[in-house]
Amino acid sequence: MSFLLPLAVVSLSAGCTTFTDDNAAARVNDIEIDHDDLADLAEFVAVANSQLPSGTDATQARNAASIWVQTTALQEFFEDEGIEVPEDLVVAATEQLNGLPEFGELSTSAQTLLVDFISILQYLPSIDADGSLLATAADAADIYIDPRIGSFTSDAGVIPLG
Repeated sequence: MSFLLPLAVVSLSAGCTTFTDDNAAARVNDIEIDHDDLADLAEFVAVANSQLPSGTDATQARNAASIWVQTTALQEFFEDEGIEVPEDLVVAATEQLNGLPEFGELSTSAQTLLVDFISILQYLPSIDADGSLLATAADAADIYIDPRIGSFTSDAGVIPLG
């Protein structure tokens, strides 16, 4: 599963908002993920991606937030542009993830997010020759990260504050 996090460090840029909802860990436009769902996602990513050095809970939360933000921004962009990920990639991603420990224990929304992440990651090269689509999607999105998790940067995804 070493392919789960490469997209999480791809260069992005987007505006930030000043929402005050304490329950939202992150928000892309009007879609948000709460802290509990982000914690579940972070735990799964850490277990599934055992080739990465283990990090703190905060590092794992930032990695999961990066995956969530990037996937959600691309989904929103795809919807606006009428782009659909081919079904065979979605099926392949689902089969791949179903074989991993603890995938079945995730919430339905976290399972769907990871399937979408993998299928989008595999689809991007066929429609994004110059590698700019992710940055374009992020630029078009209104992105918020709870400051207790970190901040969003264009060159590293979600990073610690300071």
